[in-house]
Amino acid sequence: MMNRTLAITASAVVAAGVIGLAYLLGTHSNPTPAAGVPPAAAASAAPTARPTDPDTGRDPVAAAAAWLRAYRGIGWTDPAPGSWVDRVRPHVGADLAAEYQRDREGSAGAGWTTFVADKCTSTARDVGGVIPPEAPHAPDSVYVQVSGTVVTECAAGTPPPHEPVAATVEVRRGTDGRWVVQRRLF
Repeated sequence: MMNRTLAITASAVVAAGVIGLAYLLGTHSNPTPAAGVPPAAAASAAPTARPTDPDTGRDPVAAAAAWLRAYRGIGWTDPAPGSWVDRVRPHVGADLAAEYQRDREGSAGAGWTTFVADKCTSTARDVGGVIPPEAPHAPDSVYVQVSGTVVTECAAGTPPPHEPVAATVEVRRGTDGRWVVQRRLF
């Protein structure tokens, strides 16, 4: 029992180190819009990987990265603040989709009106992931650590600073062979 506790603790320390490293690497390579293009014009909609993208469902890391982009992407042109639920649906399993649908029923949040008025768009950039060798895994289930940087660009006002984002998710292969995020661990 003591060896198992030590192994779990060591895995958590390694996982935190991998996420920290991904954060550090991501903060030094933020892309900038093309010269002469206003930030809001460069990001007029919240881009996400589509389920038809070649590798999105064939690889667990690509599936986790597509989930993070969809989960943290939102644009002022979205019909509602919960629009991310529709974008993330192709990248998640049935239970997580149901959980997100319940989340959609919450409030719009105090900042939504300002977000729309300022014509803001938030996107997750520099998204990458790893399957730690020490993480539990099976042929049809793996744990992926995914991270990136959320960048918010607005037509008006000063945008908030870039936000590092990271998560550990369980990704499972469905009966159709596609990998989808089954649950978020942290």
